[in-house]
Amino acid sequence: MLQCGPPRGRHARSGRGNVCIWDGRLDNREELLILLSERDGDEGDLALRLYETRGAAGLRYLIGDWSLVIWDAETHSVVLASDYAGVRPLYYSRTDDRLLWSSSLSHLAEWSGASELDDDYVAGFLTCGLAAGRTPYRRVYPATPGAALRVTRHRTTTDVFWSLPTVDTCYQGDDYEEELRRRFREAVAVRLTAEAPAAAELSGGLDSSSVVCVAASLIASRSSPTPKLTTFSYTHDGSTDEGYIRLVEQSRGLSPIHLDTAEFPFIAREYVGVAAPLFWAARLIEISRQLAGTGSRTFLTGQLGDLVMGNWLDDSEQVADLLEKGHLAAGLREALAWSRSLRVPVYSILWRAVRDGLFPGRVSDNLDLLTGAADRELHGDSLTANFRSRADSFQKSESRLPDCVRPTRRKRYRALNAILAARVLQCPEPLLDVSYSHPFAHRPLVEFMMTLPAEVVCGPGAPRRLMRRAFAGILPDAVIRRRSKATYNAVFSRALAPLVTELLEPRQTIQLVERGYLDGQCLRQRLLRFNHGLECNHQQLRLVILLEFWLRNREGGIRRPVSAAPFSHSMASIAAST
Repeated sequence: MLQCGPPRGRHARSGRGNVCIWDGRLDNREELLILLSERDGDEGDLALRLYETRGAAGLRYLIGDWSLVIWDAETHSVVLASDYAGVRPLYYSRTDDRLLWSSSLSHLAEWSGASELDDDYVAGFLTCGLAAGRTPYRRVYPATPGAALRVTRHRTTTDVFWSLPTVDTCYQGDDYEEELRRRFREAVAVRLTAEAPAAAELSGGLDSSSVVCVAASLIASRSSPTPKLTTFSYTHDGSTDEGYIRLVEQSRGLSPIHLDTAEFPFIAREYVGVAAPLFWAARLIEISRQLAGTGSRTFLTGQLGDLVMGNWLDDSEQVADLLEKGHLAAGLREALAWSRSLRVPVYSILWRAVRDGLFPGRVSDNLDLLTGAADRELHGDSLTANFRSRADSFQKSESRLPDCVRPTRRKRYRALNAILAARVLQCPEPLLDVSYSHPFAHRPLVEFMMTLPAEVVCGPGAPRRLMRRAFAGILPDAVIRRRSKATYNAVFSRALAPLVTELLEPRQTIQLVERGYLDGQCLRQRLLRFNHGLECNHQQLRLVILLEFWLRNREGGIRRPVSAAPFSHSMASIAAST
């Protein structure tokens, strides 16, 4: 018996008694109709048909942003699954006698009665801001992206149906550029199929500008039924982005909305997330309000562009690839080129390349991956000794890369796997009622870019090499040539300052210290350094402050309603039939 909570999601039923509850967007419906020899069917019907003919492995053929739940009448089991990127949220809670699931963590935490803090979540959050496979609540978990979780009366199993390909993708000459343009245009187009206004973030960087320019072009040429595009940009005093933002707005005749980060801050006492800690909560709530006012049903971002498009300052692992192939002279030339670009001795690059070749699965310690490492070493993260051991144990549980992955791809694959496992791309709860999506996370585009030869994507002193060539003519010239990347450090500091002052008040009880997670003396020293404008491992301190005030609001009973009805259901008895 399936007991339904507040309804959301589309239901499909088959003659076998199976039920599929679908939430999301399907991008390859026509291809699936051919694959399944069907004439018609909506998303849930096709997903259920794939499952019935090919099992859980068949879900890999579903391309789009989706989550689903299937009742399998034959095995008396429930299957929960999300697409490879986990954009549409899906959480579950399992006890001895029931299974609950929802797209809303707020609703699920309330229905399940979950209140106890999950120490593994805290460990992951305080060390890197990510906690794969965890939520703030014990016994409430996110579904694993790219995998099907099967729950029966007696056990829970997981079947992975997607993994990053490891084969090479090779083209000739300009074909790389043409193929990238084609795939990116498709990535934007499939997200603009609704006959309703759409919106997109515009920061003035290459990624968001690419999304906006292609979307505007599709709408202007009437290649999309979407009638209008509105852009959201976030401004602040001294921003270097605003000139680039105006260039894109003017070149495409856009309808812009500018939100001042002073009015909608990075973090505020009352705005730290509801069900889970959340930066920019005030801004997301305002975006939700603005989208409702314009009737927009789609919100596009430029997230994942840096990783997918090869925005690497240091990609000298290319030397290891050449040495591994026995191309010694070419490897030496490449090492010299990276040495000049990075201004480091050539022997350090060659030594690193040799180590990468000797130890399969090793991720090179390069400039990109070491950003902030010195700050962490000097000022620490304030974790207590006892809790650090738990944090280290949790972090070591990450999956190992296959030995066949080349050195140039290891940091890319590991970074992408970490993002996907932690569902970083997931729709934030204030925007659950819109199609929040990322064209750079379009699976065919990601699989294409991640399997290209590294030297095509990026080179010494030439990050985003392929992207800049392919998108010339699509973006304004000043944007395509842009090398700078604006930082929000001043914005972060202004928002954090009053919270730091509050934490330093003599009679303040800091919950993270009281619970044994953080060392109070070390944390106080770092807070004082922050107040004096000194280095204090700012990036991790932001996480500490966010989690601390989220805990305070949670205990104080501060709640802000979620606008959308969740995709939510419960199963009272697995053994009973539908």
